[in-house]
Amino acid sequence: MSVVINGDTGISGVNGSAATPAIKGGDADTGIHFGTDTAAITTGGTERVSVDSSGAATFSGTVKTSKVENANTSNGGLEIDADGHVQLDGQQLPTQGPLSNRNLKHNGAMVVAQRRTSLTVTTNTAVYACVDGVRPELGTQINPNYTYEQSTDAPPGFKYSFKVTNNAASSFTPGNTAYHILMNNIEQGTAAPLGWGTPHARPCTVSFWVKSSLTGNDVVELGIRRSGTSNSDCIAMQITINTANTWEYKTVTIPATTYDTGMPADNALGFNLFFSFNGIVVGNKLTSYGVWENGTNRLGGPAGDTNVFAGTTGATFLYTGLQVEVGEKATSFEHVPFSVDLARCQRYFQKIQAPAANTRMAVSGNGSISSSFPTAWLRTTMRGTPSIDFSALGDFDVEGLTGGGKSTPTAINANAGCADSVTVAVGVSGGSTTLVGTNLLSKNANCFLSFSADL
Repeated sequence: MSVVINGDTGISGVNGSAATPAIKGGDADTGIHFGTDTAAITTGGTERVSVDSSGAATFSGTVKTSKVENANTSNGGLEIDADGHVQLDGQQLPTQGPLSNRNLKHNGAMVVAQRRTSLTVTTNTAVYACVDGVRPELGTQINPNYTYEQSTDAPPGFKYSFKVTNNAASSFTPGNTAYHILMNNIEQGTAAPLGWGTPHARPCTVSFWVKSSLTGNDVVELGIRRSGTSNSDCIAMQITINTANTWEYKTVTIPATTYDTGMPADNALGFNLFFSFNGIVVGNKLTSYGVWENGTNRLGGPAGDTNVFAGTTGATFLYTGLQVEVGEKATSFEHVPFSVDLARCQRYFQKIQAPAANTRMAVSGNGSISSSFPTAWLRTTMRGTPSIDFSALGDFDVEGLTGGGKSTPTAINANAGCADSVTVAVGVSGGSTTLVGTNLLSKNANCFLSFSADL
């Protein structure tokens, strides 16, 4: 190759080709060659990269890089980590699973509260307190006094959170039933994409916003108990609250588990995901964090419990934006319309709230002199045949007695039903003829019928 050096052209010479590069090393067919307003890199006699006069680059093979961004900015772009997981403009893309319907947990933004917006609990109990899908459970404790509420204290992008307030400090006796947990249960059919209990099990990532008046890693733990049975595989993950009374974003990746059997796509409980304040101190506690273990009622990690939350009057704990998704990385929270979250919640619980007096709560019931069987049609197909509850007997009238009069029922029970409707057995007194086509009416705007098929 001839080389010419002058003030106008710098170093110049022949253009070369892919087979015989103009600039090469010890390998005769690997190097750089040139064309009209183009430059190209050759390896093994094949052109791999070429750049034209506009600056456009063409690659013939796989492009491997950790980040791609606009030449005029360092804000945003496409970023790929060492495991091949992709972020776009700083937003993590799913590592497995779909782009939509990623969140396996319904009502993660705490927007639906059909039962009530707050409840104070002073007894050892398990009850859906207020926000749909969150069930506090209190084991053997001394004088529990907690208020649970749907709070408007929330991080940017959210309207509500679930808040726990400890109204009075208490102590408890260490043991297998000394626990205070917030259950967030997930149905088997919903959890089926995880494949847990099968050779094809996949990890999941739990993400959420949290705010606490207490700091450290002994305030609360995140736990999962598979299938919800007392003898099941469990895992505990430590959470650290870094700054008091400040919203913090947390992500926890749960490894796949092949313990037990797989979860069929049915309507039984798939797993309990819970925040544990008072984990197990002695007995069947887990021996390590981040590892699935099999045993009975293992609701706490190896660090035990220092009674921080229960022992602090006025302690608060809030969380929202709870997302459970297949894969190793957390994506941004999947907000859905309120109507979608409401329908998902109504699969497990729904309430017919009377807007005014004389609202027909259940209709067209036949029966006898002493009973009537009107039907309540459910808004959403529920998980299974629901149980029934109501405000008070005195809140209702039975319409359709002799002469078109009304009578207060003596009893209200579920007589028969399915996931779409429930026939209500209403006892009455004072009738003289067989009841035909009767309705259950409200006396005021405060009365309700509710139906529960909770996990």
